[in-house]
Amino acid sequence: MKIAAMYGDAAKDESGFWCSSFLSSGLFLKSADGIGMWHEYWNDTGWVYLEGDILPGASFTVQLLPELAPDFYLHGTVEDVAATIMTGAGTFANAVKVAYRLEYGVGEMRDEDGNPQGKMSSEMRGYVFYVPDVGPVAMLQEFYLFATMDCGDQPCPPEWVPWIDKPVELQTLSLSQVALPTRTRTWGEIKALYR
Repeated sequence: MKIAAMYGDAAKDESGFWCSSFLSSGLFLKSADGIGMWHEYWNDTGWVYLEGDILPGASFTVQLLPELAPDFYLHGTVEDVAATIMTGAGTFANAVKVAYRLEYGVGEMRDEDGNPQGKMSSEMRGYVFYVPDVGPVAMLQEFYLFATMDCGDQPCPPEWVPWIDKPVELQTLSLSQVALPTRTRTWGEIKALYR
């Protein structure tokens, strides 16, 4: 199912691109091993939403873009398999709530003169509610610019300290209309749509 068709323009940034990390433009791929997303511009699954058993506490970790960044990871944990969620499209029972944490890796902090100030990491945290035979119906994601900060033996810049482990951006999405019906397709059929 196309995410943009479900959420419309509310999910796009000024350039017209979908701007969520946890729900992005593309097609869902459901297999015996989990649920992923395929995008017409990539040759393989571009994202993993669920992997393995869908039981409370089940979790997975996937390294993303290993050829570009050695420390870019997606962590997912099933928090609930019988949640009730209210959206603009109605109330859905038996929703699966999955919490996500997207690690962007460790980077070097520098001041305005380019002097090293230490190391920091950024993360995206949040959750998505999925409803069987409907798809995602609600999402929350928060961006933490300074999830961690290590300034070594020197004090961290005082203007950065209040932002340690505090979200600097919040994004929510909620289904506002009845979802488009899903259709089972083979991988070849999906790829043929974009040739």
